[in-house]
Amino acid sequence: MVVRNLRQLIALGFGTSLAIAGSAFAQCGAPNASDCCAPSQMPGCSDAACCTTVCTIDPFCCNTGWDILCVNKANHLCDSCDGATTCGAPNANDCCAPSTSPGCAEATCCELVCSFDFSCCDMAWDASCAQKAIQFCQTCSGQGGGGCGKTSPNDCCTASVTPGCSDATCCEAVCAVDPFCCIDAWSQSCAAQALQLCTTCNDICGEPNGNDCCTPSQTPGCSDAACCETVCAIDPTCCIFGWDADCASSASLLCKPCGGGGSVCGDPMAGDCCTLSQFAGCSDAVCCETVCAVDPSCCDLFWDMDCVNSAKTMCESCGAPPCTGDVTGDGTVDGSDLAAVLVAWGSNGQGQVDTDLNDDGIVDGSDLTFILVGWGACE
Repeated sequence: MVVRNLRQLIALGFGTSLAIAGSAFAQCGAPNASDCCAPSQMPGCSDAACCTTVCTIDPFCCNTGWDILCVNKANHLCDSCDGATTCGAPNANDCCAPSTSPGCAEATCCELVCSFDFSCCDMAWDASCAQKAIQFCQTCSGQGGGGCGKTSPNDCCTASVTPGCSDATCCEAVCAVDPFCCIDAWSQSCAAQALQLCTTCNDICGEPNGNDCCTPSQTPGCSDAACCETVCAIDPTCCIFGWDADCASSASLLCKPCGGGGSVCGDPMAGDCCTLSQFAGCSDAVCCETVCAVDPSCCDLFWDMDCVNSAKTMCESCGAPPCTGDVTGDGTVDGSDLAAVLVAWGSNGQGQVDTDLNDDGIVDGSDLTFILVGWGACE
């Protein structure tokens, strides 16, 4: 139980834990990493995008091990994982009754039960699986269950000492990611998951009479919806406990109404361009401006994994080859390079010269941006 509580604290991202965890995402996409859709004792997994998505929510998965809770998150958040292939089929079993085949017809309930016991989706929906459905799924509440839904007094958006919460859809979604929320208690971590997964918890942002996002308050959320959602995506406690000084400080860095959110290229405090950061911009001014010309959100919101990947493709300081836009190799980015990109438009770019400059499998506007940003003689 001590380990479980430690995971809750890590998953909440208190203070600077998310920024610290960002530097540990190097395990994502490593050649020897495990499958994201299966548990492993090693941290991280082989699908870099999926791995980063999961570890941003739960840094434990990249710091310690890719356990079953990490797999559950991957099943729900990543296109590369489809952990519920036996859930929701029209001719599948009744979730509330045992069966010799795996899965059941009500997808949300099925995914929730399989997060407790994956054999229910892998081997058979036996009596134990049906009992869990009766206990936790709203679809079986008429048979004495209903751990999620109207039988629970807990608000999904706030912590409680008892398990489950009153919004059945939200409750089942959260418990499918973290089964302990329906077994032990609806903890602070569960409320944080609800904030990220459930629309019922988004109303706290943007209330006309809410707090000023730029100043601390004892109540959670703030009046500017976009700013509130941006800050709470980084620190869910700002929308759970209170809009404290740390939340107001994040708003001053991330939100235009509070004087932040603009370009911070070249600011030594902005962070390394080659690593994930919870702040906008990065310390290498040239690299930062190059990346933000392609993706302005990197200078408006925060330097996420897309920004890092762009930096690694576009910036020599992050390992990119010099003069990326010089597809013809003549030492200058000019009309001949532009013509090559336009001729290859819509293709995979693997012709006489490689015109897929960002290696995403298609020649499009992103590749054209490399030409425009790098226009002129290569240095």
